[in-house]
Amino acid sequence: MSRSNVGGWARLSAARPPVGAGAIAAVSAVLVGVYALPDPLRRELSFAYAEPTLVTAYTAHFVHLTASHLLSNLAAFLVVATTAYYLSARAGRAGAFVRLVATLLVAFPIALSGLNLAVPRDGVMYGFSGLNMALVGFLPAVIATYVGRRRDTAIDGAVLLVAFLGSAVYVATVGTPRSGLTDAVVLVALLSVLAIGLARYLAGSDGIGIKIGTAIPVPSRVNGVDAPAVAAVVVWVVFLSIGFPDTVAADGRVTNVYVHFLGYALGFITAYLAYECQLLK
Repeated sequence: MSRSNVGGWARLSAARPPVGAGAIAAVSAVLVGVYALPDPLRRELSFAYAEPTLVTAYTAHFVHLTASHLLSNLAAFLVVATTAYYLSARAGRAGAFVRLVATLLVAFPIALSGLNLAVPRDGVMYGFSGLNMALVGFLPAVIATYVGRRRDTAIDGAVLLVAFLGSAVYVATVGTPRSGLTDAVVLVALLSVLAIGLARYLAGSDGIGIKIGTAIPVPSRVNGVDAPAVAAVVVWVVFLSIGFPDTVAADGRVTNVYVHFLGYALGFITAYLAYECQLLK
């Protein structure tokens, strides 16, 4: 595909309705609408570990009991989703973003609630933060797609794996109490990074990418720096820090770092597989 054809295709796409923006607005409206329901009903829609149901396994992720909880999750969603959509649209992959969001809304709530039952406890789960962390997990693949299209070079998937393993080390050392399990996670992650690096070295790859011949014009560069890509990396790092704080209990509420990591890991795996299958490229 020539550069002129790519530019023409991009202009044609820009003329179409912004379905990605519509998806973001629709999710935001659902979160606000659920919060407008009576408090007793919202509590019934929460996911009780002692009495789990298939319905509440899904609905709990859209429930918030306080305005501050809703606003924090809504703000996080808007920032992360808008970042992912902007990069996807600029890379000519807005449709891929919509498919990722559809997967997030259809499959992830039940999966997260079910996996959350693996840790027996008496409590109630609610809130959009697990799904927000899944969006954060999408970001590395979205950034790689955007950068690859801009540079006319497909980013090697090994780079994404290293980014995920590095973030897992951060979560194990900062977002969870020190234990034998967290030490094992750190050791396995570091050994995996070394194994990936050795494999790429033996394969004769520089771990960056290969020519794809579909570069897109990106005018948003400042002194040679691609501002959208840098901003997206900052968003990824910041929300990793927010999602896995060093203090998990505050104001009478406990941050469920377990469901946060489940969401983040599921989001990354889904986007990574889509990237490797060239559904995002």
